[in-house]
Amino acid sequence: EILSPRVLSPLMAAWYLILKEVEIRNLRLILKAMFDNISVEEIRNCLVLP
Repeated sequence: EILSPRVLSPLMAAWYLILKEVEIRNLRLILKAMFDNISVEEIRNCLVLP
């Protein structure tokens, strides 16, 4: 039952996609900071927190 697909309304689907985009953006910023030897505190104000 947990693995069965859910039917989402168009509004919920849009909200889900926006949330995933924000998560991916934050992850990319954190990984870039790690590879460029920038501390996470310096990019904290750039992160989008839901």
